[in-house]
Amino acid sequence: MRTQTVLQLADIHGAYYYIEKLRHTIENIDLILLTGDITHFGNADEADRIVTQLERICRQIAGVTGNCDPGDVDRYLTERGMNLHSKVVEWKGYYLAGLGGSLPCPASTPNEYTENEAASVLQHLSTLRPKNAPFLLVSHQPPYGTLNDRLEHGEHVGSHSIRAFLEQHQPLACLTGHIHEGIGAGYLGTCAVLNPGPFRQGRYALLTFQNEKLDRISLKQLPD
Repeated sequence: MRTQTVLQLADIHGAYYYIEKLRHTIENIDLILLTGDITHFGNADEADRIVTQLERICRQIAGVTGNCDPGDVDRYLTERGMNLHSKVVEWKGYYLAGLGGSLPCPASTPNEYTENEAASVLQHLSTLRPKNAPFLLVSHQPPYGTLNDRLEHGEHVGSHSIRAFLEQHQPLACLTGHIHEGIGAGYLGTCAVLNPGPFRQGRYALLTFQNEKLDRISLKQLPD
C-alpha cells in the first residue's frame, strides 16, 4: 500500500495569512485534517476563505469545528462534505471518526458539550466504525491526563470520556488541539495523541501512514 501523507492543522483561528507560506513549504499531501477552531468566532465566509486557500495545497479536506467556531462554520463544513463530527468516513482504507467542540471553557464559547454528551457521541462513533479496521479520532478536545491537555500552570483539563474511548478502542491516533500550550505527541497504549500547536502561530504536523499503520509524526513550525 502506498504511503499516505496527512497534514494536520489545529487552532487556525482565522490565520489565513500562513497558508500561502505553507503552500510553498510542503507538497504531495494526500489529506488535510482540521482539528477545530478554524475561525475565531467567525462565520461561513471566513471558513470558506480558509478552506479555499487550503484546497490549493490539497483538494481532500476533512475535520471538525472547535469551541470558537459558531454553528455557521459547522454547517459550512457539512455543506462541503467535510464535516466529521459524529461521523465515521472511509479514506483510502482508513476510517476517520470526529468529535467537534470542547468541554465548557472558563469564558463561554459557542460550541461546547458536557462529558455525558461527549460520551454519547463517542458511543455512536464506536457503533459506526468497522471492527478491526484502522481508524483515527479527530477531536478538538484532547483526552484527560496527557501532555496535550495540560495548561501552563500544570492543570489537566481534558476529557475523561475521550480518554476512556481511546483506551478501549485504541485508534491509530487521536488528532487534537484546543489547548494551545499542549503541544506534542505522546501515547495512550498504542494510540498516538497529537496536538501540533496552533496554526495561528505557524505550527502544524505531518503524519505518514503505510500498511494500515501510523509510520511517522513530524511537528513543524513556519518561520515568521
